[in-house]
Amino acid sequence: MAVWFAHMRSPLGTSVRIGYVAIIDVGDKKELEDLARKLGSYRLEILCPENLDDLYKASTLDPDAVDTMKSCGDRCCVLVAYAQ
Repeated sequence: MAVWFAHMRSPLGTSVRIGYVAIIDVGDKKELEDLARKLGSYRLEILCPENLDDLYKASTLDPDAVDTMKSCGDRCCVLVAYAQ
């Protein structure tokens, strides 16, 4: 089950954009790549703990995601889906 997070951005006045992000799965990078291929045309990204930028992105989505990624080893990544 995925939880969708809504992020609102408003650079000027009443112009508001809402973006939705969901952490789909946590696991081995190879397995997540296979799952991403099966999901097809969705806007997907795999975030892994060896990349500092990925850790930052994961922490902005859900701070617990970083702890989960670190607790299950170096090969543990998260699959993220984006929607507008």
